[in-house]
Amino acid sequence: MISLPWRRDNRTGLWLVYDFRMLNPDGSVKWKRRVVPNRLFNTAELAALETLYSAVAFPSSILYGRLYNTTPVDTSTLTTLSAFEMTGNGYAAIAWDRDGTDWTSAVTLGSGEGEKVGVIGTYTASGGSIGPFTFFVMATTSNNSGIGWSYVGFGSAQTIAAGASLQVRPRARLRGVSV
Repeated sequence: MISLPWRRDNRTGLWLVYDFRMLNPDGSVKWKRRVVPNRLFNTAELAALETLYSAVAFPSSILYGRLYNTTPVDTSTLTTLSAFEMTGNGYAAIAWDRDGTDWTSAVTLGSGEGEKVGVIGTYTASGGSIGPFTFFVMATTSNNSGIGWSYVGFGSAQTIAAGASLQVRPRARLRGVSV
């Protein structure tokens, strides 16, 4: 079992939360965490504002989930994180297409909150383990030419054993306040 520090507050805004599930090689659940909130990179905040209020196209039609063995901060970039990304043994960034096929239709959760849910993406270790890693990063590219969107820590170093897998489901939420 891992510990993920987080708190839910009453702020308004757009954010991503994630569901994580680590599976053993036999398919049994090793650990899981649901609705884990993240932090946005500064570059993501600026891109969101430009997209919403300046009619600037969003940086990518696909979002990519990537695993790193370092602690990002709001000012981190994909370039500064690149030396810490996982490699080998079946590791590849998970892609979520923003065309609607990888996301549900938006639903209202109540209390002024709406949500879109992504399909489950899976990392599977083959030929050896993947890790250790400490953070999941959502980015606009699978290489370092794009921007980091959001990041979330696992609380402690994790490793996907050979034949095991890590499943990730992103959830985009928007909360507003009626005036």
